[in-house]
Amino acid sequence: MFIEKPQQKNLIIFFIFFIMFYTIPNTVFGEDMIFEPNLHQVVIKDSEQGLYPYLIEAGKGDTVVWYNQGVSPVRIRFLSVLGIICAPIINFNGDIDGIFISNEIPRGGIASLCLIDEGVFDYEVVRLNNEGQNLGHLTIMQGKVLVE
Repeated sequence: MFIEKPQQKNLIIFFIFFIMFYTIPNTVFGEDMIFEPNLHQVVIKDSEQGLYPYLIEAGKGDTVVWYNQGVSPVRIRFLSVLGIICAPIINFNGDIDGIFISNEIPRGGIASLCLIDEGVFDYEVVRLNNEGQNLGHLTIMQGKVLVE
């Protein structure tokens, strides 16, 4: 009489699922479910240029990362509703209306969002003083994220 060990049984089940999902993903998930998300970086500087690049052209599921290279802390505020977003969300909070605002981003800090909905999303970057308060309306620059 042959008695299977639990480890062998688990290994066999894993192997069967691996073969099913790895070898025939289009049959299981459908062609439209396969996409390759990309990473886009925006650098925030203390210069005339302010944001580099000003316009990000992203695909659905892409992540945009803002890196503060400036001396002062900054805050990012989207001027329009983003709709559905996905992980990773770093250093951003959404309000009840769907507007996303970052926490204070110190020098060398980052914030990121993964976007799913198509559209053009405008945002502004505001320079803060060292206590995290606005320095008036010193918007470094407005930027755009285009999701297609």
